[in-house]
Amino acid sequence: MEYAVPLALAFFAAFAIIFIVNKIGKLSLDDVLFSQSELHNLLKHFIVVEEKKQDSQLQRYLNKNSIKVMTVDDKAYWIANNIFYTADVINDMPDFSSATQIDTINMSQKELDKIMFILDNLRRGIEDDSDSTRD
Repeated sequence: MEYAVPLALAFFAAFAIIFIVNKIGKLSLDDVLFSQSELHNLLKHFIVVEEKKQDSQLQRYLNKNSIKVMTVDDKAYWIANNIFYTADVINDMPDFSSATQIDTINMSQKELDKIMFILDNLRRGIEDDSDSTRD
């Protein structure tokens, strides 16, 4: 009789362990309490992580293979191979056949200020990918 109580407790403990191990082995994705996305949505308000804006593959391709053109006073301006070009605008499109390099040495100060303004906007558009006309 003195062995009956410890034997019953051992049997009950062994049965409980077997039941728990068997239950853990049968867990499926439906039995998981929180998915990674749900945990992220719960914790994102408490943990601040600065997210970097990454360019998409398409954006990198367009930046590499396109030219940003700025039109001012029926003239189009763009930079290609580190050379600043200008051309006439016909029907809202640059006439690339009339393209010429810009000679800043013989310009007046007013023209030079205008060219520097255009150049700054084109450079900023290249770096920041602002809205400019692409060709």
